[in-house]
Amino acid sequence: MQNRSDLKNKLKSLYNYISKELKFNSKPNNVILTQDIDNSSKGALASTGGYDPKSKNIYLYVTNRHDSDIARSFAHELIHFWQDIIGKDITGYEQNNYAQNNDKLRKIEEEAYLKGNMLFRDWRDKNKI
Repeated sequence: MQNRSDLKNKLKSLYNYISKELKFNSKPNNVILTQDIDNSSKGALASTGGYDPKSKNIYLYVTNRHDSDIARSFAHELIHFWQDIIGKDITGYEQNNYAQNNDKLRKIEEEAYLKGNMLFRDWRDKNKI
């Protein structure tokens, strides 16, 4: 298994940046880095991560992925966490094709893509050497 201590430090830094920007009043219970060779073999159709509102855990698939791609997924899932803690209704978010079948959840997903990617970009640009 690849040493992920540098990745973990970057994810902590990204969390600190996003939590300050969005004024989080709590944090996810766990961030779970998942090794899954079967998932990674799916290429562009592989799962990248997820947020579970019941457990308040964030899951990130890390096998055969670049650290920046993992961090971008983390930013996206942090937005879903933020949406949950500020009281946005994300019920149904865990269902297949939720963003294609539900207009409300599509807007939730659009917000996660926009805010997550922009905050990731801002964090990355501020930390370039």
